[in-house]
Amino acid sequence: MQRSTLDLWVGLFVMGGIGALLVLAMKVGNMSSIGGGSETYALTPALNLSASARYNHARVATRDLRRTAPPNLDGDYTYKKLNPALGVTWDAAPQLNIYGGWNQGNRAPSPIELGCADRANPCTLPNSLASDPFLKQVVARTFEIGVRGRFGERLRWNAGLYRTDSRDDI
Repeated sequence: MQRSTLDLWVGLFVMGGIGALLVLAMKVGNMSSIGGGSETYALTPALNLSASARYNHARVATRDLRRTAPPNLDGDYTYKKLNPALGVTWDAAPQLNIYGGWNQGNRAPSPIELGCADRANPCTLPNSLASDPFLKQVVARTFEIGVRGRFGERLRWNAGLYRTDSRDDI
């Protein structure tokens, strides 16, 4: 391909990208902050208790740049959650450890999931979506138990069972 033809195709590609950005008529923001801490306590030389907590604060804001008056895709949602965790480990033998724990985690809905989450503001996305109710954050709680150990110095093994229950998942 000659240099001028290649330059033409690159120019068209770049212009197409710029055009696509100009056509994209929605500004989306997703700000999140996380803070927390953890601590491990030796209850006995062979038994340890771990506790932690994490605070999530998420703000999901969308602004429809094409339509400034309703109906549009504007939205501003804030989600907050304290997520605790608790675990215990027991060194049953020098090469055998038994553990168990419980923890909680959360996820705020994404901007596209919230795009039609306002019953007072009908959905304007170009599809068959209807206005949805306000979406709650997804909260998952996990229980886990297991054993781990080693045979000699080179072979390590681990077996665990867990169950996660999610609430408000879509």
